[in-house]
Amino acid sequence: VGVRARASRRAGNEFGAVQKALSGDRDRVVAFLKERKFGDDEIEIRPLEVQDLYAREYGGSNQPLRFQGTGRVIVKSARPKEVAAAALAVDPLIQAGVQLGANDGPAGPRYQLRGFNEGKSPLLAEATANAREQAQKFAAQAGATLGKLRSANQGVIQIGAAGGEGFDDGSARIKRLRVVSTFSYVLD
Repeated sequence: VGVRARASRRAGNEFGAVQKALSGDRDRVVAFLKERKFGDDEIEIRPLEVQDLYAREYGGSNQPLRFQGTGRVIVKSARPKEVAAAALAVDPLIQAGVQLGANDGPAGPRYQLRGFNEGKSPLLAEATANAREQAQKFAAQAGATLGKLRSANQGVIQIGAAGGEGFDDGSARIKRLRVVSTFSYVLD
């Protein structure tokens, strides 16, 4: 599932002007998404946020522009290719003066794995079979016979970027699931 968060940013010395510019940006972004066949059920419009920088405790009136605001439009879609294509086609928005930026993470689409519970059982079954196979090899090398399973711990399932190691910041469209489990066998 592709999730796309786009924030437009505006600043100025008049609250109404900043709010109006953000509203116009939001309308342009929604129109852009609808042109790319995203439906109302895939587009989430968040309330505009305008902040008075002079009212801050720190920095206050030292700011060159008094008001700063953001407007966010989020796309939640089960069509990751279309989300990626839309993310690469934002040049007309930028040329129209919409100042786009990412909120809460890296720029560009963020992808989330859905249907995790359906894929969990096969992963655990494969991990269990792999653990037994490795234990049999170990027993054979040690000149022993593999006995009964003494204990097992499911451990954790880690979701990462398919091409990289470790943490996935959400920008990887293809995910890699890794099962970390512990199995103890008796050697005879």
